[in-house]
Amino acid sequence: MLTRLRKVQHQGHVQQAPATPDMVQPPSLRRLFRLSWRHRIWRKWQRGDLRWLRQIFRLIVRIERNQRRLPLPALLTLFEPSPEDAPLSENELRRVERLTLAVLRRLYGRDFCMKQALLLYHFYRRAGMPVCIRFGVMRANGQLRGHAWVEWEGRPVAEAVDPRQQFAVTYTHPPDGRRT
Repeated sequence: MLTRLRKVQHQGHVQQAPATPDMVQPPSLRRLFRLSWRHRIWRKWQRGDLRWLRQIFRLIVRIERNQRRLPLPALLTLFEPSPEDAPLSENELRRVERLTLAVLRRLYGRDFCMKQALLLYHFYRRAGMPVCIRFGVMRANGQLRGHAWVEWEGRPVAEAVDPRQQFAVTYTHPPDGRRT
């Protein structure tokens, strides 16, 4: 979610402040490089990673712009790979999955499951893998919590804990789990 700024009067000076304190700063390549430099992640980069990072950031911008504007089925169709996208090899898919998770952790910290699911869905489909994206809910402490994940061959992808045991599936794309 992008930060909206409002003017705040503080000791006679007008300052820009976030509209609400819980909103995060918009993701930026500069911020990622600054964090990477600080933590020396740049030493682990491989040839071609900048190309993948650029694609990941383009997809993140697409999510941020359309997440609250479009209904879920229309949003999911935006992440179907286009015919002109080059297919990914298995090694490229593993690398782009690790980069995607690292970028999302750096930019959002936590609670980025929908972004992760959309990005992984896009890249797995580009690799020709028959995956589906699932959305589920559970009740915790009297409140509903939601989660999104990608499944390949009936198993969740890039999940520490199996979400199928905690969440009741409410929506699947493609419909009925058809992984074409």
